[in-house]
Formats: sequence, structure tokens, C-alpha cells
Amino acid sequence: SIATKFSQYKVFIDILEMFMRKGANILKKFHSYPRVAVYRQWNMQPLVIDCCRKGPIKSLLNINGRPLNRTYSTISQTEPASVDISSDKKIIELSVAGDHAPFLSSYHAVWLRHHCACPKCKNPNSGRPLMPPENLLKSYTFKEVAVSGKNLIVSWEEESDHQGVYPLSWLVENAYGEEKVQKLAREARPKALLGRHSEFSFETITISEEVRLDWMLKTVEDGFAVVKQVPSVDDAVMTLGNLIFELRGNLYGNGVSSIMAKDTLTEAGDQSYSTLELEYHQDVPYYESSPGFQLIHCFKRSSCVTGGESSLIDIMSLAEDFRNKNPEDFDILTKVPIRLGVQFDNLHFLNRPRVQFQRERPLITVGAGNEVTAVIWDPGTELPLCTAKELIEPYYRARHNFLKLLMTTPKKQEFILKEGSLLVFNNRRMVHRRKGFQLNGGVRHLRLGYVNVDEFKSEVYSLCNKLGRRIPLTRVGDNNITF
Repeated sequence: SIATKFSQYKVFIDILEMFMRKGANILKKFHSYPRVAVYRQWNMQPLVIDCCRKGPIKSLLNINGRPLNRTYSTISQTEPASVDISSDKKIIELSVAGDHAPFLSSYHAVWLRHHCACPKCKNPNSGRPLMPPENLLKSYTFKEVAVSGKNLIVSWEEESDHQGVYPLSWLVENAYGEEKVQKLAREARPKALLGRHSEFSFETITISEEVRLDWMLKTVEDGFAVVKQVPSVDDAVMTLGNLIFELRGNLYGNGVSSIMAKDTLTEAGDQSYSTLELEYHQDVPYYESSPGFQLIHCFKRSSCVTGGESSLIDIMSLAEDFRNKNPEDFDILTKVPIRLGVQFDNLHFLNRPRVQFQRERPLITVGAGNEVTAVIWDPGTELPLCTAKELIEPYYRARHNFLKLLMTTPKKQEFILKEGSLLVFNNRRMVHRRKGFQLNGGVRHLRLGYVNVDEFKSEVYSLCNKLGRRIPLTRVGDNNITF
């Protein structure tokens, strides 16, 4: 078959996929094969090409009818699977044949019952449960288990009239266990970008979903990206933000904030509106849901303005380096909660006459497997530490050593944000700094906005599913182990 021939020539498949995504006319040569399924060895989801329309269409769906993107094995089309039941009928061992080695995993009867997606249990459109959770039992026993085609059919002793149907692809994708968790955690660790950062054109982002997704994926992977040729219009930040989801409001405004630099702190009211240096920090960390992704557009920068170099550091990657160098100090920073907050009265840049915020959490947050899932850093908003007396000295020692590593790490990106450029970065993962500058009679005008981290992720999921792209794993600092 044509699918078999394609699978033997992976290089040709890569070239074909590249041309397809670039909109090349090469697909016209395959009108005689209106649907071709290509099974990639590293991705169980086939790349399905419909030569009568643009772009890939979906073939394999998950249990709720959504396209599969995260996969870790390849299902054979000849000998799909075999299954064995434990002696107590509580666990099954599933073996799914692959191109090189079988996929092996065990599944509990209670886990399968709780994730049954039949029309009685879940809404086929949204995937939300239809069965009241209190109707599910705390334990189940298998009655019958069988493989039928590419599905696993299950019934339970406790509900003899109920049957669950699970696509093998869904079972492979959602396999669980310590080994799976550790594998995902390792792959999802952010890695500091050491080479040149990615740049994209404002116009191509706005007209091409493929380019827009590339831009968002690079922002996830590297922590930031730069957009060039941004028009000097008031709604440029709003335009990009609304392409992702929508800009979120905050104490600075309801969407886009305008920062016109002032020569004196008295005029500015806050350092960010002045020409003074801003140390490494994250924006608005005292919110319970602090901004996820930040967009900063250099709207105007006069040629006479000097200084103002910006730098970014991947503080989540830095936290892993700190763990390796100072494990005891790392442990302290995960256990001692710090308080952050602000109180402003009648400042010109606020959308309220007065505001007050306060939040408490450790500097470093760890999740399953002691993986770093979030880091918070903004010395300018730290409030007096309130903790056990015996932790005061250890905390400040650990904080000092962490700051020393932050200030001396070579893993940083430095640049001057020029007029017509827009920086988008992950505010949960990256800390940013701006050196002081001199206006010299000129103007430095920035416009910025924030996108909620969950809404950014939602758009990545949506575009990946629509365009047949793989969903990233890299964690984004929202306390999840993976993206």
C-alpha cells in the first residue's frame, strides 16, 4: 500500500510534510490517493493527508473524540494487542505490538471504570461526566476483558450490564506509572536557551496560523521570542494578544498599559516608569494568578536615547542548577514561605485610586518527583519574612546563594528592545531586567499586555490539534509537571 511505501522512506515523508505545511503544490501530485495515512515511528498518530483539501485532517481520535498528539509508541496494524488478567481480577496487563518493541502497561479495573467514556458516562461533545461521581465505587473487579480490533472491551463484576470501550491508542497515550511520570518530568524540564533567539514577522503571525503556532511553540520551548516589524499603532499589542486569547486586566489597566519613561522618579511614581535600572524580577507575582505571558512592544525609542539594555534568565532552569550546586539551600527555599505584596495610593498609572495585594508561597515550588514546577522572584515586592526563628538564618543564606547564581550565570539573553520590536516571554519562567538609560531629550515609549497562562496553553492545544502538530511538554511555571 502507499502507506507502507511511505513508512519506508521517512526522509521523503519529512520533505512532504514540510512542503505541505508551507502550502506547496506538491500535494497535487497525489490526487489519485485522496487519503494517505503515514505512521511515524516516533508518533503513533498518523499524519493523514487529504489531497483534495489544504492541511492535514485527523484520523486517530482519543477517547473523547479529540485528536491524539502526545504518544510514546507505534501501534502495529497487523497484531494490535493482547491482554492478561491478574488472579484477583483487579489488574490487566496490556501488550500492544509496535514496529520495534511491544508497548507494555498495566491498568486497574477501578481506573478504567472511572474513565469510561461511553454515552452513559460522559458527554461525547465536551467529555464532561454524566454519571454522578458518588455512583462510582472505590474498587472494581473485571468480569470480561477482550481486544476487538483496535479497542479494548471491558465489563465489571459490580456492573454486569455496563461495558466500557477503550481505543488502544488512548490507552497507550494515557498509560500511567512511576516510570511514565519520571519520563515525562525529565522531558518537560525547561532548558535555558544558549543560542540565538527566534524572531518572527508581525504580519505573518497575523495572517498564518502555522506561523502563529510556530511563534507560540518557540515561546513555550525557549521561554521567549521576538516579533519584528510591529507597526507603531496603539492596537498592535491588542492584536497579537487577541490572536492568542485576549489580554487580561490588572492593576495597571484593563488591557494594554502605556509606559512613557520619565526622567525623575517623582514624575514616574514607580521605577518601571522611570529611567532607573530595574533588577531581575517577574511582573505582578503577588497575584494568585500572576500573568502568564507578557507582550512588550517598543512603540517609540528616539535615536538619542542611550542605554536600557534588557536581559532575560530562565529562572526555572536556574533553580535546577541551584539544586545541583546547593541541595540544602534548595530544600530551604522550597519550604519557607515568603510574602509578596504592594500598596499604592493615587499613582497616575493605576486604574484604581488605591490598591493593596499580598500573597504567600515558597520561592521555589516542587511537585511530583520533587520537580521544579514554579519559581517566584521579585525582591522589590517582598514583605518582611515571617517564619520560625530557627529558619531565618538558613533562609537568608539560601536566598543569598540563589541570588549570587542568578547574577553570575552565563545562561542569559541580552539585547536592546528597538522601536518596532515586540518581546513576548513567559513571565512565570523568565525573569527580566532592564539597565538604566538616558532620554537625552528623546522618548522611550513601551506598550505592554498580559495573557493568562491557561488561555495561552488553550490556544496552543487548539492550534496543535487543528494543524496536526505535536503538543509540547515543556512546563511553563503554572505548577504542572508538564505543559
